[in-house]
Amino acid sequence: MKQFLIASLAVLAGVVPMMAHHSVAAMYDDKKAVNLKGVVTSYEWGNPHVYISMEVNGVAWNVELPSRVELRRVGWTRDTVKVPDTITVEAISARDGSKKGWGRSVTLANGKKMTAITTTAVPV
Repeated sequence: MKQFLIASLAVLAGVVPMMAHHSVAAMYDDKKAVNLKGVVTSYEWGNPHVYISMEVNGVAWNVELPSRVELRRVGWTRDTVKVPDTITVEAISARDGSKKGWGRSVTLANGKKMTAITTTAVPV
């Protein structure tokens, strides 16, 4: 009985994170491209995704990026973006009309353009 319980918990531990993950295509519309230039208000280098919050012309936007593991593969670090840098983000907008986007690239304050397109986070 104890072995069955341990095995069941192991299976559930693997299923719960998968249920929480979402498809980029389900949340964001690739036909609604947007360029956002504004000031970074927060940069969350976390899991399962990296997030940039920014103020664009007085409006708060949240930009979702692939995981930090995927971003590291294309040259990102936890220090790539800093508060209060002014950056430009090429993104696709949320399907629900909220001020959210899936980031495709970020042009940093120093002019360097960083891709957010990785082999496993292919844009829709």
